[in-house]
Amino acid sequence: MVAEAAAEAAVAARQSRPCCRWALPSAFNLADTARLVARTPWMPTLAAITALCAVSKVLDQSVTQQFTFQTFGAMGDAHMIERMQITSTGAQMVSTAIFFSLAGFVISRVGLVPFARGIIPFVAATQLMPLLYLTNSSFATLACVSALTASTAIVDIPLSALISLVVPGKRMGEALSAMAAVKAAAAFFGNMCAKAIIHCIGVERLWMLYPIVAGVVLMAWPFALHLRPAMMDTE
Repeated sequence: MVAEAAAEAAVAARQSRPCCRWALPSAFNLADTARLVARTPWMPTLAAITALCAVSKVLDQSVTQQFTFQTFGAMGDAHMIERMQITSTGAQMVSTAIFFSLAGFVISRVGLVPFARGIIPFVAATQLMPLLYLTNSSFATLACVSALTASTAIVDIPLSALISLVVPGKRMGEALSAMAAVKAAAAFFGNMCAKAIIHCIGVERLWMLYPIVAGVVLMAWPFALHLRPAMMDTE
C-alpha cells in the first residue's frame, strides 16, 4: 500500500509539472498572439498607429545623416562630421528629457486618448523640419531640428499605456511584445522601400523622402481620432 501511494504521488507530481515539450512550442505560438491582437477591442487600431508612426524611424536610420552631411557640405570632412554629430546628439538628449517630462504633464491634464490624438500631427510635422537645411545650413539650425525630431519617441508613451489597458492583465507583456514586433516590421519594410525610392530619385533629391514619410505618419491620425476615452474603462 505504501509503495502504491508513493507511485501515485510521483505520477501526480509529474502531471502537475509543465512539460518542456509542450511549454516551448506554446511560447512560440505566434498564431495565438496574432489572435490576441486581432480580436482584442482597440488593438488593431493601436497596431495600425504603431506601424505608421514607426515609419518615421526610417529617415533617422537610412536618410537623415547623408542628407544632413550633403546639405552642410561635410561629405569627406571628418572633423566637420564629428562636430555635427556632437551637436545633433547633444540636442536630442536634452530635448528627449524635456519632451518626456512635458508628455507626462500633458497626459496628467488631458488624458491618454486626447494626447495620442494630438501628438500624431505634431510628429508628422517634425518630419519636415530637416528641409530647413536647404535654406539655412548652420549649427543652430542643426541643433533646433535635432531637438524637434527627437520628439517622435514620445508617441510610444500613450500607445504603450493604452495597450496595457485594453488587453487582459496576464497577457500585457505578450501584447507589448507583439506591438514591438509590429514596430520593427514596419521600420524594416519602410527601410526597404526607402532603398528603392533612393535608387529611383537619386541621392541629389533625398529631400523628397521627408514629405512622403510625413504623409505616411499623418495617415495614423484617422486611427487616433477613432480612439475613445471609454477604452480606458477596464473590467
